[in-house]
Amino acid sequence: MFSNQGRNIYVIDRCDDKITLSDDMTSRTLNEEDLLPLINDKFLKPNYICQPFFESKTKEGHPFDIRLHVRKNEKGQWQKVKIYPRIGLGRHITSNISQGSGISPIVPFLKANFGDNWKDIKRRLEQLCVSFPKRFERFYDYELDALGIDLGVNPQGEIGLFEVNTYPGQQFFYAEDSEVRVSYYQYLLNRIHSDRAQ
Repeated sequence: MFSNQGRNIYVIDRCDDKITLSDDMTSRTLNEEDLLPLINDKFLKPNYICQPFFESKTKEGHPFDIRLHVRKNEKGQWQKVKIYPRIGLGRHITSNISQGSGISPIVPFLKANFGDNWKDIKRRLEQLCVSFPKRFERFYDYELDALGIDLGVNPQGEIGLFEVNTYPGQQFFYAEDSEVRVSYYQYLLNRIHSDRAQ
């Protein structure tokens, strides 16, 4: 999947007879007569995914997600490169860096927002760095080498999947990413030489 960089994401919320349609910067109230044509003409098109809303907000009310940046290593196995939260300061819904969000070190962020539960959440994120890519790659008929897995964590500490990027950016940790990437390229080169020798 290529990233849409957090654009064109909407939330539809209904409370009694009041329907609210929000994007990152605006929010408006609609009635059913106004909403139904919009759903049929726009949101039910193939380029939209409709899913239940998963609340992932800091204690201050800012939306956030946690990016698991993983790559294959010198053994051809998935490895964690970086885990970091992205916080959507001044945003209603998304936390994409290209749309003006900020990042934070993972441990202080989890401690500040999840208290005593932070270690358990971090442990599960670390586990997902290894288990999720193996399962996700099965959907492809070719090998992947890197993934950016975007997750939310709700106030109860439950983890939800937002999206997966097969060409994740690494602008904040080029050196760490490059080291693992070059090791994987060496693995591929050795595999080619081995295949030719047989």
